[in-house]
Amino acid sequence: MADLPVYCMDQVANHCEHSSCWIVIQNYVYDVTQFIREHPGGEDIILENAGRDATGPFEDVGHSQDAMRIMDKYCIGILVEHERTLNKKITRRPRLGSNKLLYQNS
Repeated sequence: MADLPVYCMDQVANHCEHSSCWIVIQNYVYDVTQFIREHPGGEDIILENAGRDATGPFEDVGHSQDAMRIMDKYCIGILVEHERTLNKKITRRPRLGSNKLLYQNS
């Protein structure tokens, strides 16, 4: 985690449009701007959660392991510690390795 840039929610909130779209899932920040049009569930659900914590909607859908692996290339950082949600169990932690983002189970 130390290798990941740290962002605050104010920074994430500035990226709430189709042209620049960031979301937070399980305390990690994702720039999904390039993924919006490819999202199998449609653009609207991503745009509804743009600039915000989308953990709840993401988990409610029950995304597959493949979907979670697709997220790898969109992870750009982690929330600053004091803004991380403590009531959510983090089951995946991004880490950098071999020049690509990998996930490991906790």
